[in-house]
Amino acid sequence: MMSILALDMSMSCTGWAVLSQANGDAPQIEDSGSLMAEGRAKNYGEYPWCYVKAARAMSARIVWLMPKHQPQEIVVEETTRGRASASSQRCLEVLHCCFLQMLELDPWWAVHRPSVIYVTTGEWRRTIGLGLSKEDRVHNRKVCEVLRST
Repeated sequence: MMSILALDMSMSCTGWAVLSQANGDAPQIEDSGSLMAEGRAKNYGEYPWCYVKAARAMSARIVWLMPKHQPQEIVVEETTRGRASASSQRCLEVLHCCFLQMLELDPWWAVHRPSVIYVTTGEWRRTIGLGLSKEDRVHNRKVCEVLRST
């Protein structure tokens, strides 16, 4: 049985899911959740260092999941250029870099060394059979608008 930790990383809220997969069957979701940031990146100090500090804080939360869930593979959603503003894209790229650096330094990872794979948004959603209904997409859009206004 293969254990996979799937990550949809962002500075404000990182979604994660632990999937199990046996003998080429479709992966099954065993556990999932979200990791919320303590605050907005700009609250971490002076620009541009606030991005690095916020990314380190979120990366530490993500790396904390490793020993608990013991993944053999870590699947990370790609940052998609053109999908976000330049500022948002920069935040995501800093976060991905900090995550990989923290992961590399983590004692659990040093022993177990699960593979890290990057996939596109559509690819991982198709793989686990996840699709959002029209109502879910509208709800997600409204949640994002509320989060942006705070």
